[in-house]
Amino acid sequence: MEKNKDNIELEEMKAQFSLLGEKLKDQKIVNDSLLKQSMKNKLSEINRKVITSIVAAIFVLPFGSVAFISYGLSVEFVIATDVFVAFCVAATIYMHRKLRADSLFDSDLVSASREIQLLKRNYIRWLPIGLTLVILWFVWLVIEGLSIGGEEMYAFMIGGSVGFVIGGFFGLRQHRKVLRRADEILKEIDILQRGE
Repeated sequence: MEKNKDNIELEEMKAQFSLLGEKLKDQKIVNDSLLKQSMKNKLSEINRKVITSIVAAIFVLPFGSVAFISYGLSVEFVIATDVFVAFCVAATIYMHRKLRADSLFDSDLVSASREIQLLKRNYIRWLPIGLTLVILWFVWLVIEGLSIGGEEMYAFMIGGSVGFVIGGFFGLRQHRKVLRRADEILKEIDILQRGE
């Protein structure tokens, strides 16, 4: 009788452990799903900001060219500006070409981690290139403006200088946000990989 009672208690304990194991497995699945959704949301945020920047740059190309020509800036400067903007848009598209939030995390996490690390590395490498190009472009703009002279051009130069500083601030802020989001995604991938 005593053995029968012990067997029943043992079976009840096994059933409770089994139930607990199932609940823990379900909890892990929910946590994994939440982490993957969080990563998708962060990558979607990065991609939205990039798309907005690309659309703005494409919009600026024709209007900026017309404005520069109407202010009397040289055709060479306008063409160089258009090439510079097109180069920046192409570089941005290239850096983000494999980062689709709806499919990146559905594959294996090692590949996703590699793509995010590549994005981060490209952003870090791009910063000195982009800053150098922007500074050279701005110096050329100032030289062009000073050679034209006139009250209207000086007002344009002041506005351009203010725009340069504000644009630089927001550009660097967006750059840091992308790097921060990439770090957050990489940490979440690491958490998921340790859990597997």
